Amino acid sequence: MLERGSWHPVLDSASLLMGAPQTARLLGDDLVLWRDSSGAALACADRCPHRGTKLSLGRVVVAEGDARLECPYHGWQFEASGQCVLTPALPEFKPPAAHRACVFEAHEAHGMVWVRMAAGATELP
Repeated sequence: MLERGSWHPVLDSASLLMGAPQTARLLGDDLVLWRDSSGAALACADRCPHRGTKLSLGRVVVAEGDARLECPYHGWQFEASGQCVLTPALPEFKPPAAHRACVFEAHEAHGMVWVRMAAGATELP
């Protein structure tokens, strides 16, 4: 699908504050947007891979110097790559690679956060 490989503006950059996940909808899919520790915009599917809870209802926490998106249901924490790095119920458990949120490319330009849902030939805005 050509549209998924194109960049789309989804949110005003000024609306995306540090520590506060925001929601957006793109091509029929719900997204959660948040900022990493350096302030870069990130985008994921708004669905925890564990139980399907909306990640946008969670929060951004800083641990070991990195911002992580925390699911509000069981507290799973996801790093910028989407990999789950903490499951509070089993703190010694090392989550396998399959425990990951679906991440999309995000970029800021012209005062907007742009998202591309699939690799594509279109250049950055």
